[in-house]
Amino acid sequence: MKIKTLYSKLHCAICTESRLDYMGSVTIDEDWMDEAGLQSDQAVDVLNLDNGSRLTTYAISGKRGLGEICLNGAAAHHFEPGHKVIIIAYCDLTLDEKKDFKPKVLLFNDYPPFEIDVENKKLQWLNELPTYSLLTEETPSKTYESLVEKSPQKYERQKLLANHWRLGCKLLWNQEELLAGLSAFMRENHIESVVDVSGGNGFPAIELRRQGWNIAYNDYNAFMKEQVEAQIKENDDFVASMSCTQVSWEHLDSVIVPDSYDMVMCRGNSLPYAVSWSVNQICDPEKAKVVIQKALAQFFKVLRPGGVLLVDKSSFESAGIYVIQKEGVVDSKECHIHWVFVNDIQSGLRRWDQYNTVEKETTCLTVYSLLITEKMLVDWLTTAGFISICPTSIQGENIYTVLTARKPLGILPD
Repeated sequence: MKIKTLYSKLHCAICTESRLDYMGSVTIDEDWMDEAGLQSDQAVDVLNLDNGSRLTTYAISGKRGLGEICLNGAAAHHFEPGHKVIIIAYCDLTLDEKKDFKPKVLLFNDYPPFEIDVENKKLQWLNELPTYSLLTEETPSKTYESLVEKSPQKYERQKLLANHWRLGCKLLWNQEELLAGLSAFMRENHIESVVDVSGGNGFPAIELRRQGWNIAYNDYNAFMKEQVEAQIKENDDFVASMSCTQVSWEHLDSVIVPDSYDMVMCRGNSLPYAVSWSVNQICDPEKAKVVIQKALAQFFKVLRPGGVLLVDKSSFESAGIYVIQKEGVVDSKECHIHWVFVNDIQSGLRRWDQYNTVEKETTCLTVYSLLITEKMLVDWLTTAGFISICPTSIQGENIYTVLTARKPLGILPD
Protein backbone atom coordinates (compact mmCIF):
# COMPACT_ATOMS: atom_id res chain seq x y z
CA MET A 1 0.00 0.00 0.00
CA LYS A 2 1.17 3.54 -0.80
CA ILE A 3 -0.03 6.78 0.75
CA LYS A 4 0.16 10.33 -0.54
CA THR A 5 2.79 12.12 1.54
CA LEU A 6 4.21 15.63 1.81
CA TYR A 7 7.30 15.81 -0.40
CA SER A 8 8.32 19.46 -0.03
CA LYS A 9 6.86 22.86 0.76
CA LEU A 10 7.56 26.57 0.39
CA HIS A 11 5.80 28.08 3.40
CA CYS A 12 4.76 31.79 3.45
CA ALA A 13 6.52 32.81 0.26
CA ILE A 14 5.24 35.94 -1.48
CA CYS A 15 3.63 36.06 -4.90
CA THR A 16 5.68 38.49 -6.99
CA GLU A 17 3.65 38.45 -10.21
CA SER A 18 0.42 37.17 -11.75
CA ARG A 19 0.21 36.65 -15.52
CA LEU A 20 -3.17 35.93 -17.04
CA ASP A 21 -1.72 35.79 -20.56
CA TYR A 22 0.37 32.65 -19.87
CA MET A 23 -0.84 29.09 -20.45
CA GLY A 24 -0.56 27.96 -16.82
CA SER A 25 1.78 26.87 -14.03
CA VAL A 26 3.63 28.59 -11.19
CA THR A 27 7.10 30.00 -11.87
CA ILE A 28 9.53 29.57 -8.96
CA ASP A 29 13.07 30.90 -8.49
CA GLU A 30 15.31 28.00 -9.56
CA ASP A 31 17.40 28.34 -6.39
CA TRP A 32 14.29 27.67 -4.36
CA MET A 33 13.27 24.82 -6.67
CA ASP A 34 16.62 23.16 -5.98
CA GLU A 35 16.40 23.69 -2.22
CA ALA A 36 12.91 22.20 -2.14
CA GLY A 37 13.84 19.33 -4.45
CA LEU A 38 11.22 20.33 -7.03
CA GLN A 39 11.43 19.36 -10.68
CA SER A 40 10.14 21.30 -13.68
CA ASP A 41 6.58 20.26 -14.57
CA GLN A 42 6.09 18.64 -11.15
CA ALA A 43 2.52 18.89 -9.85
CA VAL A 44 2.02 21.23 -6.88
CA ASP A 45 -0.80 22.72 -4.84
CA VAL A 46 -0.69 26.49 -4.31
CA LEU A 47 -2.56 27.98 -1.33
CA ASN A 48 -3.32 31.67 -0.88
CA LEU A 49 -3.10 32.72 2.78
CA ASP A 50 -4.84 36.03 2.06
CA ASN A 51 -8.06 34.90 0.39
CA GLY A 52 -8.17 31.13 0.94
CA SER A 53 -7.84 30.17 -2.74
CA ARG A 54 -6.30 26.78 -3.43
CA LEU A 55 -5.43 25.23 -6.80
CA THR A 56 -3.37 22.49 -8.38
CA THR A 57 -0.90 23.31 -11.14
CA TYR A 58 2.70 22.48 -12.06
CA ALA A 59 6.00 24.17 -11.26
CA ILE A 60 8.42 25.65 -13.79
CA SER A 61 11.85 27.11 -13.07
CA GLY A 62 12.36 30.86 -13.05
CA LYS A 63 15.67 32.70 -13.24
CA ARG A 64 17.98 32.16 -10.31
CA GLY A 65 18.32 34.80 -7.65
CA LEU A 66 15.25 36.91 -8.49
CA GLY A 67 13.02 35.69 -5.67
CA GLU A 68 10.25 35.00 -8.18
CA ILE A 69 6.90 33.37 -7.46
CA CYS A 70 4.63 34.00 -10.46
CA LEU A 71 1.12 32.54 -10.84
CA ASN A 72 0.28 32.04 -14.49
CA GLY A 73 -2.89 31.57 -16.50
CA ALA A 74 -6.22 31.08 -14.72
CA ALA A 75 -4.48 31.19 -11.32
CA ALA A 76 -3.83 34.90 -11.91
CA HIS A 77 -7.51 35.52 -11.12
CA HIS A 78 -6.92 34.37 -7.53
CA PHE A 79 -3.40 35.58 -6.73
CA GLU A 80 -2.03 39.14 -6.59
CA PRO A 81 1.53 40.40 -6.04
CA GLY A 82 2.06 40.67 -2.31
CA HIS A 83 -0.17 37.73 -1.39
CA LYS A 84 1.43 35.17 0.92
CA VAL A 85 1.39 31.65 -0.51
CA ILE A 86 2.17 28.07 0.41
CA ILE A 87 3.39 25.78 -2.38
CA ILE A 88 3.12 22.04 -1.65
CA ALA A 89 4.37 18.99 -3.54
CA TYR A 90 3.47 15.39 -2.71
CA CYS A 91 4.84 11.92 -3.37
CA ASP A 92 3.53 8.36 -3.03
CA LEU A 93 5.39 6.23 -0.48
CA THR A 94 4.98 2.81 1.00
CA LEU A 95 4.63 2.67 4.77
CA ASP A 96 8.20 1.41 5.05
CA GLU A 97 9.52 4.21 2.82
CA LYS A 98 7.64 6.81 4.83
CA LYS A 99 9.36 5.84 8.11
CA ASP A 100 12.69 7.30 7.01
CA PHE A 101 11.47 9.99 4.62
CA LYS A 102 11.90 13.65 5.60
CA PRO A 103 10.18 16.32 3.49
CA LYS A 104 12.01 19.54 2.66
CA VAL A 105 10.24 22.61 4.03
CA LEU A 106 11.40 26.15 3.27
CA LEU A 107 9.98 28.39 6.01
CA PHE A 108 10.27 31.96 4.74
CA ASN A 109 11.17 34.65 7.26
CA ASP A 110 10.30 38.37 7.44
CA TYR A 111 10.46 40.14 4.12
CA PRO A 112 12.58 43.09 3.00
CA PRO A 113 10.77 46.15 1.57
CA PHE A 114 9.22 45.85 -1.86
CA GLU A 115 7.17 47.97 -4.22
CA ILE A 116 4.31 46.85 -6.42
CA ASP A 117 3.60 47.91 -9.98
CA VAL A 118 -0.20 47.64 -9.77
CA GLU A 119 -0.78 48.20 -13.48
CA ASN A 120 1.53 45.35 -14.54
CA LYS A 121 0.83 43.19 -11.49
CA LYS A 122 4.49 42.84 -10.55
CA LEU A 123 6.39 43.07 -7.28
CA GLN A 124 9.98 44.24 -7.04
CA TRP A 125 12.26 43.62 -4.07
CA LEU A 126 13.91 46.92 -3.13
CA ASN A 127 17.02 45.99 -1.16
CA GLU A 128 17.46 42.24 -0.82
CA LEU A 129 15.72 38.93 -1.36
CA PRO A 130 13.62 37.09 1.24
CA THR A 131 15.42 34.61 3.45
CA TYR A 132 14.23 31.25 4.71
CA SER A 133 15.13 28.44 7.08
CA LEU A 134 15.20 24.88 5.79
CA LEU A 135 13.36 22.52 8.11
CA THR A 136 14.44 18.91 7.86
CA GLU A 137 11.16 17.38 9.01
CA GLU A 138 7.52 18.37 9.06
CA THR A 139 5.79 17.64 12.36
CA PRO A 140 3.34 19.86 14.26
CA SER A 141 5.70 20.24 17.23
CA LYS A 142 8.72 21.08 15.07
CA THR A 143 6.86 23.64 12.96
CA TYR A 144 5.17 25.20 15.99
CA GLU A 145 8.40 25.51 17.94
CA SER A 146 10.19 27.05 14.96
CA LEU A 147 7.50 29.68 14.56
CA VAL A 148 7.37 30.44 18.28
CA GLU A 149 11.13 30.97 18.35
CA LYS A 150 10.67 33.72 15.77
CA SER A 151 7.62 35.25 17.51
CA PRO A 152 8.03 37.67 20.44
CA GLN A 153 5.73 37.54 23.42
CA LYS A 154 2.56 39.61 23.55
CA TYR A 155 4.15 42.61 25.25
CA GLU A 156 7.01 42.65 22.75
CA ARG A 157 4.49 42.53 19.89
CA GLN A 158 2.68 45.49 21.42
CA LYS A 159 5.99 47.32 21.70
CA LEU A 160 6.79 46.68 18.03
CA LEU A 161 3.34 47.89 16.96
CA ALA A 162 3.71 50.97 19.12
CA ASN A 163 7.09 51.85 17.64
CA HIS A 164 5.86 51.35 14.07
CA TRP A 165 2.81 53.52 14.66
CA ARG A 166 4.86 56.24 16.36
CA LEU A 167 7.17 56.46 13.35
CA GLY A 168 4.18 56.62 11.01
CA CYS A 169 2.62 59.44 13.02
CA LYS A 170 5.85 61.42 12.86
CA LEU A 171 6.31 61.00 9.10
CA LEU A 172 2.80 60.97 7.64
CA TRP A 173 1.20 63.95 9.36
CA ASN A 174 2.16 67.55 9.90
CA GLN A 175 1.32 67.30 13.58
CA GLU A 176 1.11 71.04 14.22
CA GLU A 177 -1.35 71.44 11.36
CA LEU A 178 -3.49 68.52 12.51
CA LEU A 179 -3.56 69.83 16.08
CA ALA A 180 -4.69 73.20 14.77
CA GLY A 181 -7.41 71.48 12.72
CA LEU A 182 -8.72 69.44 15.65
CA SER A 183 -8.67 72.48 17.95
CA ALA A 184 -10.60 74.54 15.39
CA PHE A 185 -13.20 71.77 15.03
CA MET A 186 -13.66 71.53 18.81
CA ARG A 187 -14.03 75.31 19.19
CA GLU A 188 -16.57 75.49 16.37
CA ASN A 189 -18.61 72.71 17.97
CA HIS A 190 -18.34 74.09 21.52
CA ILE A 191 -16.50 71.01 22.80
CA GLU A 192 -15.24 71.19 26.37
CA SER A 193 -14.41 67.57 27.23
CA VAL A 194 -12.97 64.83 25.01
CA VAL A 195 -12.04 61.17 25.40
CA ASP A 196 -9.58 59.79 22.86
CA VAL A 197 -10.58 56.12 22.83
CA SER A 198 -7.78 55.17 20.42
CA GLY A 199 -5.06 57.14 22.17
CA GLY A 200 -2.12 55.15 20.80
CA ASN A 201 1.26 56.73 21.56
CA GLY A 202 -0.37 59.87 22.95
CA PHE A 203 -0.73 61.94 19.81
CA PRO A 204 -2.81 64.07 19.68
CA ALA A 205 -4.16 63.65 23.25
CA ILE A 206 -1.05 64.86 25.11
CA GLU A 207 -0.51 67.85 22.81
CA LEU A 208 -4.17 68.88 23.07
CA ARG A 209 -3.95 68.56 26.85
CA ARG A 210 -0.90 70.83 26.84
CA GLN A 211 -2.98 73.40 24.97
CA GLY A 212 -5.50 73.37 27.83
CA TRP A 213 -8.14 71.02 26.47
CA ASN A 214 -9.91 68.71 28.92
CA ILE A 215 -9.03 65.43 27.23
CA ALA A 216 -8.75 61.85 28.54
CA TYR A 217 -6.79 58.94 27.06
CA ASN A 218 -7.68 55.29 26.48
CA ASP A 219 -5.94 52.50 24.57
CA TYR A 220 -5.95 48.71 24.83
CA ASN A 221 -2.20 48.43 24.13
CA ALA A 222 -0.44 48.11 27.51
CA PHE A 223 2.93 49.29 26.19
CA MET A 224 1.42 52.41 24.63
CA LYS A 225 -0.43 53.30 27.82
CA GLU A 226 2.74 52.91 29.91
CA GLN A 227 4.65 55.18 27.51
CA VAL A 228 1.94 57.82 27.65
CA GLU A 229 1.83 57.76 31.46
CA ALA A 230 5.61 58.19 31.53
CA GLN A 231 5.35 61.18 29.17
CA ILE A 232 2.64 63.05 31.06
CA LYS A 233 4.44 62.70 34.42
CA GLU A 234 7.15 64.98 33.07
CA ASN A 235 4.65 67.84 32.50
CA ASP A 236 2.77 70.34 34.63
CA ASP A 237 0.01 69.28 37.01
CA PHE A 238 -2.81 69.72 34.47
CA VAL A 239 -1.16 67.49 31.85
CA ALA A 240 0.06 65.01 34.47
CA SER A 241 -3.50 64.63 35.77
CA MET A 242 -4.83 63.46 32.39
CA SER A 243 -6.93 60.34 32.88
CA CYS A 244 -5.31 57.28 31.27
CA THR A 245 -7.25 54.02 30.98
CA GLN A 246 -6.64 50.69 29.29
CA VAL A 247 -9.90 48.96 28.41
CA SER A 248 -11.47 47.39 25.34
CA TRP A 249 -14.14 49.47 23.63
CA GLU A 250 -16.81 46.89 24.45
CA HIS A 251 -16.34 47.69 28.16
CA LEU A 252 -15.72 51.42 27.91
CA ASP A 253 -18.52 52.26 30.34
CA SER A 254 -16.73 50.23 33.03
CA VAL A 255 -14.16 53.05 33.38
CA ILE A 256 -16.04 56.04 31.91
CA VAL A 257 -19.26 57.39 33.35
CA PRO A 258 -22.05 57.39 30.75
CA ASP A 259 -23.13 60.78 29.32
CA SER A 260 -19.91 62.42 30.50
CA TYR A 261 -18.05 63.67 27.39
CA ASP A 262 -18.79 66.25 24.72
CA MET A 263 -16.72 64.38 22.17
CA VAL A 264 -15.42 60.86 21.56
CA MET A 265 -12.46 60.68 19.20
CA CYS A 266 -11.54 57.43 17.43
CA ARG A 267 -8.93 58.28 14.82
CA GLY A 268 -5.92 56.71 13.11
CA ASN A 269 -8.21 54.21 11.29
CA SER A 270 -8.37 52.32 14.59
CA LEU A 271 -11.96 51.07 14.40
CA PRO A 272 -11.34 48.18 11.93
CA TYR A 273 -8.78 46.65 14.33
CA ALA A 274 -11.25 46.05 17.16
CA VAL A 275 -10.48 42.31 17.22
CA SER A 276 -7.12 42.01 15.46
CA TRP A 277 -4.64 44.65 16.64
CA SER A 278 -1.88 42.08 16.93
CA VAL A 279 0.94 40.90 14.67
CA ASN A 280 -0.20 38.22 12.18
CA GLN A 281 -3.55 37.82 13.95
CA ILE A 282 -6.14 36.98 11.30
CA CYS A 283 -9.33 39.02 11.61
CA ASP A 284 -12.62 37.11 11.84
CA PRO A 285 -14.95 39.33 9.74
CA GLU A 286 -18.19 38.30 11.40
CA LYS A 287 -16.80 38.67 14.92
CA ALA A 288 -15.25 42.02 13.98
CA LYS A 289 -18.58 43.40 12.76
CA VAL A 290 -20.27 42.48 16.04
CA VAL A 291 -17.48 43.93 18.20
CA ILE A 292 -17.28 47.16 16.19
CA GLN A 293 -21.02 47.72 16.49
CA LYS A 294 -20.76 47.14 20.25
CA ALA A 295 -17.92 49.67 20.35
CA LEU A 296 -20.02 52.29 18.55
CA ALA A 297 -22.84 51.67 21.02
CA GLN A 298 -20.37 52.32 23.86
CA PHE A 299 -19.13 55.53 22.20
CA PHE A 300 -22.76 56.63 22.01
CA LYS A 301 -23.30 55.74 25.67
CA VAL A 302 -20.42 57.80 27.11
CA LEU A 303 -21.35 60.91 25.08
CA ARG A 304 -23.53 63.61 26.53
CA PRO A 305 -26.78 64.33 24.65
CA GLY A 306 -25.79 66.46 21.68
CA GLY A 307 -22.21 65.17 21.87
CA VAL A 308 -20.05 64.47 18.83
CA LEU A 309 -18.27 61.32 17.67
CA LEU A 310 -15.26 61.90 15.40
CA VAL A 311 -14.19 58.70 13.68
CA ASP A 312 -12.00 58.15 10.64
CA LYS A 313 -11.43 55.29 8.23
CA SER A 314 -9.14 54.32 5.39
CA SER A 315 -9.77 56.18 2.14
CA PHE A 316 -8.86 53.00 0.21
CA GLU A 317 -12.11 51.03 -0.20
CA SER A 318 -11.73 49.34 -3.59
CA ALA A 319 -10.07 45.98 -4.18
CA GLY A 320 -6.38 46.21 -4.92
CA ILE A 321 -2.96 46.97 -3.52
CA TYR A 322 -2.04 50.40 -2.17
CA VAL A 323 1.42 51.57 -1.19
CA ILE A 324 2.44 54.45 1.09
CA GLN A 325 6.09 55.46 1.32
CA LYS A 326 7.58 58.31 3.30
CA GLU A 327 11.04 59.19 4.52
CA GLY A 328 12.45 61.84 6.81
CA VAL A 329 14.36 62.53 10.00
CA VAL A 330 12.82 61.47 13.32
CA ASP A 331 14.73 61.98 16.57
CA SER A 332 17.84 62.87 14.52
CA LYS A 333 17.70 59.52 12.68
CA GLU A 334 17.11 58.83 8.99
CA CYS A 335 13.82 56.94 8.76
CA HIS A 336 11.73 55.39 6.00
CA ILE A 337 8.34 53.67 6.00
CA HIS A 338 7.06 51.40 3.24
CA TRP A 339 3.49 50.32 3.95
CA VAL A 340 1.57 47.97 1.65
CA PHE A 341 -2.22 47.60 1.99
CA VAL A 342 -4.08 44.75 0.29
CA ASN A 343 -7.87 44.99 0.10
CA ASP A 344 -9.67 41.69 -0.49
CA ILE A 345 -13.31 42.47 -1.23
CA GLN A 346 -14.34 38.82 -1.38
CA SER A 347 -13.24 38.01 2.16
CA GLY A 348 -13.90 41.51 3.52
CA LEU A 349 -10.36 41.69 4.91
CA ARG A 350 -7.52 44.16 4.66
CA ARG A 351 -3.86 43.28 5.19
CA TRP A 352 -1.30 45.86 6.22
CA ASP A 353 2.35 44.95 5.68
CA GLN A 354 4.68 47.42 7.41
CA TYR A 355 8.37 47.86 6.64
CA ASN A 356 9.90 50.53 8.87
CA THR A 357 13.57 51.45 8.51
CA VAL A 358 15.51 53.45 11.09
CA GLU A 359 19.19 54.09 10.31
CA LYS A 360 19.20 51.24 7.74
CA GLU A 361 17.74 48.73 10.21
CA THR A 362 14.38 47.41 9.02
CA THR A 363 11.64 45.84 11.12
CA CYS A 364 8.63 44.19 9.51
CA LEU A 365 5.18 43.21 10.69
CA THR A 366 1.77 42.34 9.28
CA VAL A 367 -1.57 43.38 10.74
CA TYR A 368 -5.01 42.31 9.51
CA SER A 369 -8.32 44.13 9.84
CA LEU A 370 -11.88 44.24 8.63
CA LEU A 371 -12.29 46.14 5.36
CA ILE A 372 -14.82 48.84 6.28
CA THR A 373 -16.59 50.88 3.61
CA GLU A 374 -18.13 54.28 4.27
CA LYS A 375 -21.62 52.84 3.73
CA MET A 376 -21.02 50.11 6.32
CA LEU A 377 -19.85 52.66 8.87
CA VAL A 378 -22.79 55.00 8.23
CA ASP A 379 -25.24 52.10 8.60
CA TRP A 380 -23.64 51.04 11.91
CA LEU A 381 -23.63 54.59 13.25
CA THR A 382 -27.32 54.92 12.38
CA THR A 383 -28.11 51.62 14.11
CA ALA A 384 -26.23 52.83 17.22
CA GLY A 385 -28.55 55.87 17.38
CA PHE A 386 -26.32 58.59 15.91
CA ILE A 387 -27.73 61.36 13.73
CA SER A 388 -26.25 64.06 11.47
CA ILE A 389 -23.69 61.59 10.10
CA CYS A 390 -21.50 63.20 7.47
CA PRO A 391 -17.97 63.39 6.04
CA THR A 392 -16.03 66.21 7.69
CA SER A 393 -12.90 68.02 6.60
CA ILE A 394 -10.28 68.43 9.34
CA GLN A 395 -7.30 70.64 8.61
CA GLY A 396 -4.14 68.56 8.52
CA GLU A 397 -5.90 65.20 8.05
CA ASN A 398 -4.70 64.12 4.62
CA ILE A 399 -4.57 60.35 5.11
CA TYR A 400 -8.01 59.20 6.23
CA THR A 401 -11.68 59.94 5.55
CA VAL A 402 -13.24 61.59 8.62
CA LEU A 403 -16.89 61.15 9.62
CA THR A 404 -18.70 62.97 12.42
CA ALA A 405 -21.96 61.98 14.07
CA ARG A 406 -24.06 63.33 16.94
CA LYS A 407 -25.96 61.84 19.84
CA PRO A 408 -29.49 63.32 19.75
CA LEU A 409 -30.29 66.01 22.31
CA GLY A 410 -33.42 64.16 23.31
CA ILE A 411 -31.46 61.22 24.76
CA LEU A 412 -31.85 61.37 28.54
CA PRO A 413 -29.14 60.12 30.95
CA ASP A 414 -29.73 56.61 32.33
